[in-house]
Amino acid sequence: MRAELRIRRDALVAAIRETLPAVTLTGIPNGGFHLWVNLPDGYSDIDIARAALQRGVIVSPGSHWYPAEAPAPSLRLTFAAAPPSALRRGVSLLSAVMHLASR
Repeated sequence: MRAELRIRRDALVAAIRETLPAVTLTGIPNGGFHLWVNLPDGYSDIDIARAALQRGVIVSPGSHWYPAEAPAPSLRLTFAAAPPSALRRGVSLLSAVMHLASR
């Protein structure tokens, strides 16, 4: 993995661990451009992705990536092009979306 991608990946991982303790990272890749997180039970990946987009945060519902039913609600988060500060802000906004969805 190139150094700049590693920096972005690590910034996203740190932001998730600090700001979204209710989600589970499915793994930290040694290559690629995405992280996958499993959402807690009761959350809809499609609803969370839609609400995040309304706040300017683009995440992909995990269910769109499965040929059959997804094993759990999940999101695919991309770190390929955004600087660490934007990734941290995106996770903060995603946290706010999830907090509102839990009510």
